[in-house]
Amino acid sequence: MVPVSLETVATEIGTLELWCHEREGEGRWKLEFEVREEAAPARA
Repeated sequence: MVPVSLETVATEIGTLELWCHEREGEGRWKLEFEVREEAAPARA
């Protein structure tokens, strides 16, 4: 485990970025996740 602080950034195109910054070091990671549902398959 690595203790981190979270940083949010609102981008020019209207998305929200979430970054994890290592508290006792130089590590920085972008946290991404999918929030959209998959499209239902087309029926024949």
